[in-house]
Amino acid sequence: MRDWLYEPLTLGRFAGMALLIFGLLNVVLFLVTYAIDIQRKLLGWMQSRVGPNRVGPYGLLQTIADVLKLLTKESFIP
Repeated sequence: MRDWLYEPLTLGRFAGMALLIFGLLNVVLFLVTYAIDIQRKLLGWMQSRVGPNRVGPYGLLQTIADVLKLLTKESFIP
């Protein structure tokens, strides 16, 4: 029934699994970034303001810029 679990891991199977995992992660990251962009545009429309439009075409790279900004902020311990 689950014979594929007991087969030896070959380079081809490993590469296939790695590509599958890489592809799924990229799809999830794309969907999350797109959902954040739609949320920002919707909230901007509800508040009668422009919304994110500074970075990239139509503000599509704004979420990535915000993540980079948060990662590079200096954290300190008081």
